[in-house]
Amino acid sequence: MQFTLSRSAHILLIRGISLVFALGSLYGIWDNREFFLLSPFYFIAFIDFSFAILFLYFVFSFKSVVNETPQYLLYGILAFWAYTISAGIIGSIVRSQSIGLIETARIAGGYTVPTFILSELLYVVLLPSIMFLFILYFLRTYSRST
Repeated sequence: MQFTLSRSAHILLIRGISLVFALGSLYGIWDNREFFLLSPFYFIAFIDFSFAILFLYFVFSFKSVVNETPQYLLYGILAFWAYTISAGIIGSIVRSQSIGLIETARIAGGYTVPTFILSELLYVVLLPSIMFLFILYFLRTYSRST
């Protein structure tokens, strides 16, 4: 027995995921406010805001976007995946440079430096990649059901 979602459930799921991405992008600006005076903050804040607008657009017009230009949704998802990884890496580097790698590891939960680096790779690279593969799977099954 195969588990399938109805067309309206797919639309609701993808709109919900897009809303989470939009809110996550806006939270990224708030989370990095301590680095307001450093130049990478403005670059990341601009990209965060741009992706928030993009994903809010997907929330409110998903059905028309998929029906008219489905590749744009895929490009948006892949761009957000690349942004998530690069912004996470840039954020970790900026945080480590501003207060030191040992102090950053200690603040992050009492990690040693190697454990901190492994946890950053897990949370910044591996888990977002798995999540985006899951989303692409849902988009693929959605496009088959239409």
